[in-house]
Amino acid sequence: MNVLMRRLRAVAHNTLLTIIAWCVVLVLLGRVIQRAWQGLQVYSLHLSFELLLISALLLVAAFLNGALGWHLLLRTMGVQHSWKKDMATWLVAQAAKYLPAGTVWYFGGRFLQGKRNGLDSATVSLALAMEFAFYLGGAFVLFGLSLGLWPDVAWGWQVSVGVLALSVLWWLLSPRLVRLACRWLHHQGDWRGDIAQPLQRMGGSGLRQLSLFYLLQWMLIGQAFWFLVASLYPVTPTRMLALGGVFSLSSALGYLVFLIPGGWGVREQALALLLGHFIPFPLGATVSILARLWYTIVEGVCMLLGWVIHRTAVR
Repeated sequence: MNVLMRRLRAVAHNTLLTIIAWCVVLVLLGRVIQRAWQGLQVYSLHLSFELLLISALLLVAAFLNGALGWHLLLRTMGVQHSWKKDMATWLVAQAAKYLPAGTVWYFGGRFLQGKRNGLDSATVSLALAMEFAFYLGGAFVLFGLSLGLWPDVAWGWQVSVGVLALSVLWWLLSPRLVRLACRWLHHQGDWRGDIAQPLQRMGGSGLRQLSLFYLLQWMLIGQAFWFLVASLYPVTPTRMLALGGVFSLSSALGYLVFLIPGGWGVREQALALLLGHFIPFPLGATVSILARLWYTIVEGVCMLLGWVIHRTAVR
């Protein structure tokens, strides 16, 4: 009876969290959709299907590049899986982000999948942590670098110079930081000593290369987003880096909200507010809603592609 009661309480608790999470999502999305509707009433949008197609193709390339990044990350740690296996695992796993408590299930599911693929706990844990750090780091670095191009932020260039200086310092000190981290982990023993081994195999050169890889990944996503905005509203190519920084920051913020499925609502709110620096605010809300549909549809296509790759890899 006690076991049954505990299970019932756990189910009720999870159901309550799910309801709360989706209520937050609906409230946030509702506010953005209301502003977007105002934008549609005031402005007449002229959709360019050519630019929209280019943006979708670039986003597909970005997703495939992200899957390749997971393969390269494992390679630096000495894991010799086929690229098909690693890329298929990464692409299919993106579906977990849209479950309640999205990011939690996303990382938990990928950890279990990594274990099923023969990885030890230390390697898959470090790989997931490093990917998370590279993903967020690349997003914030791109946003910081782009601030110097914002038209109404006088201190933006100072932030850009500071971010550039910190990036150069990171590049120079990466090997030493890895050595210090490995030495400290070895002294700690237990599970932390196990993490030191894949980190040591990665080394400073792997850390540098992957940092640059994920920054370029965000630049590719930012380019795709610029084409999406340009398909709806006239923006000059000089705004490409700035709009890429806007999208990278809003995506990272949505990713950090662990309990919200896929960052729904959070990313749209942030994106609509930040786009107000470049396009009229109600129109920015419209773009943020369309960007969610654009991103989700392309991500769904890439998940299907990952499933196909997995099936061919199994055969």
